[in-house]
Amino acid sequence: MKKFIYVMIAIVLVIGGYVMLRPDAPSETDTESLPFGEGPGRFDDDEEIEVVDLTNEIVYSGKIVPEEQKSYFITITEEVGALLVNEGDSVKKEDVLFTYKTVNEKDIINEKIVLDEQIDDLEEQIYEQKESIQEIRTWIADEDDDDQIYIFKEMIEDQEAANASNELSISSLRKQRDDLDDNKINQQADFNGLVYQVDSDQLNETNSQQAFITLISTSKVINIEVAEYELPFVSEGDVVEVTITGSDEKINGVVKSIDVLPNNINSTDTSYYNTVISVETDMPYGASAMISVKVGE
Repeated sequence: MKKFIYVMIAIVLVIGGYVMLRPDAPSETDTESLPFGEGPGRFDDDEEIEVVDLTNEIVYSGKIVPEEQKSYFITITEEVGALLVNEGDSVKKEDVLFTYKTVNEKDIINEKIVLDEQIDDLEEQIYEQKESIQEIRTWIADEDDDDQIYIFKEMIEDQEAANASNELSISSLRKQRDDLDDNKINQQADFNGLVYQVDSDQLNETNSQQAFITLISTSKVINIEVAEYELPFVSEGDVVEVTITGSDEKINGVVKSIDVLPNNINSTDTSYYNTVISVETDMPYGASAMISVKVGE
């Protein structure tokens, strides 16, 4: 019996030694017995982890256009004395585009009378609109119906917009009147530019409703629309990347201006803001371009 017990103990010892010494024996660091993320092959506290920074961008499309454009008209009381430029000419600010003949003093007086009457009519319209706005405001104060209040407010907005338009017209008419007072002889360019168009037929017969000379600036811009949710990434003065479509040219542009009000303020859709990108390039007017604005930098 004792012999049998000794034999069994020997067998147990042999089996136990084999299990403990085999190459794939489980240990305290056996990955199958450890929680996810621990053990050999996982990130240790001392191990450096490479972080990849993914930078996105917003891409807009637009065309290269003149920054400024101005049309010069001849009024009925004026007559061109000499045309000093031709289509395609380059001019600098204050260069003389054309001269006027000496105008008759009586014609100037008559033109001033016409302008004064137009100014008076517009000022009267503004006064009447302001009185109407005040009256509508009293209606709103006494009204309980929200729908009717909304209609009244819409009426006020329309009348205020009409007043703003009339005030701009008055400003333009007053400038015309001042020009008559100055008895201006020379018509000068308002900026550095190119003579885009000349209606030479008006040398013989004036058409006060049609531009005599159209001037475009040599400075170039790209006009884009920025959505309301993109405004945090676009600010005046920002440098943006501009790629000229169809060429390998890449240049830097500068955000020159962003409108305060959206161009669809009366719409319930997403608001979009007219934005001007200033560029310096030899590419022609009308060339298409892509503007890239980085996000997250």
